[in-house]
Amino acid sequence: MLEALHEATDLFTELDRLLPLVRARRWVEVERSAREMCALLAGRECAESIAAVDTARYEADLRRSARDAAESCPADAEVVYFEFDPDDAWEGTFFICPEYCREEEREDEWVCGWLHHVPGPEFEPFARLYVEHGGYKRGSAAAGAALYLIIRTLCACGRALEDVDFGPRPVCIAFHDADEVLHVRELP
Repeated sequence: MLEALHEATDLFTELDRLLPLVRARRWVEVERSAREMCALLAGRECAESIAAVDTARYEADLRRSARDAAESCPADAEVVYFEFDPDDAWEGTFFICPEYCREEEREDEWVCGWLHHVPGPEFEPFARLYVEHGGYKRGSAAAGAALYLIIRTLCACGRALEDVDFGPRPVCIAFHDADEVLHVRELP
């Protein structure tokens, strides 16, 4: 397995590989896999510094914002989309969108046409570590750190959203300027 992790240095390759575990809500396995990848690419010390960050308060803040977003969804809302920005204090926003394309359609332009938004929390500890380790796309060590921070955020958001009722709507997550949107809760 470690060989496969070492080969998957592209963020989206790794996210695609972990998506079945994300959909199954196997957060411990997802985070463990990302931590191993980070240790391989950026070193054990980097991985341990990221793992040491407690996300409990961030998750509680996410849950509060998510409930506000769920309560404000109009009947014509098709999807709830959470986006966070690693380059802006890890600031997050829930967008309520009137259009949606299923994951297999590989078309994510619908995220640009939202009805309204609900501010989410910032997470300064991750923003600080992101900057400290060089951001994303600046060598394999920086990519390993960014990958782990992004996946830990995805898992924190996933845990926070587990008991939030969005009704008959899928939920998607991405980081700002991402090439792809993660469809974490699809409907049949």
